Amino acid sequence: MNKEDLGKVLSLSCVENYFLGYLQKRIDIRLLYVESFVSFNEVINVFLDEHVSYENYPLTRLQETSEKLGLTSHRLNKRFRYQKGELNLIRVNRKLFSNSRITPWRADHYIAIEKAEDEYKYINNYPLSEGIMSQKRLSEIYDGASLIFQEEGKFNERKYKELSVLQYTKISNQSVDAVSITEEKLIHLRDAIMILKVLRKRVTAWLQLEAERKNFSEDLSFLLLAEKLNKGYENLQTALQLQITRRRTDINSLNEKFLSLCESERQWGKEIQKRRG
Repeated sequence: MNKEDLGKVLSLSCVENYFLGYLQKRIDIRLLYVESFVSFNEVINVFLDEHVSYENYPLTRLQETSEKLGLTSHRLNKRFRYQKGELNLIRVNRKLFSNSRITPWRADHYIAIEKAEDEYKYINNYPLSEGIMSQKRLSEIYDGASLIFQEEGKFNERKYKELSVLQYTKISNQSVDAVSITEEKLIHLRDAIMILKVLRKRVTAWLQLEAERKNFSEDLSFLLLAEKLNKGYENLQTALQLQITRRRTDINSLNEKFLSLCESERQWGKEIQKRRG
């Protein structure tokens, strides 16, 4: 795994980023997206009403889904003992960022470690970097927790089918209601859109896998619809971030983009219901 691998995956946390970067050449990671659907209203409302944030929004993590499917296992240790052939992550303290102007959003940030003779090769997903560090340096930045992930070489088809049925049911049952955007809600709405954008891309990738498994009827029409939805998320996120940064708001423009996105969500969900094999 190298730092370029981390930019090719659909992750929502540093641990997910390393986990997917490590596994993407070992398994079909689209299997892990079988629990990635969360309803539009659920995400939007919890951000706007309860003011949760991007970094602490509770989701089923991909590493949890992987264990349900029998693909991997993990160990959480206080002391770090490097395990050859496995994914080794360590939680780091703020000493790692003492010379950086960019720091992670979450306090519990991890980096990936790989043994390189008497030193360690590290990969950090934010800010994206890699390099070599000594044992002494590792000890200085270590924050008292390590995560070790191991491949199990198994796949629970029965569990996958159960989770697939549940995901299709959630998609079929979702309703999409527009909300009125106000200036004080822009940051919370941006964070909600950032999460939904990744989740919808994951579901799109999962549906492609389902089509290959003959469980879903995918064609050019549906691919264009999914592309339109994903572009809608990209455009709204960009517009929100631009207005937040410039501190100049155009609420009417944002509401138009939001209403268009809501309609794309409705069409996308209806098409999935019709195409379920």
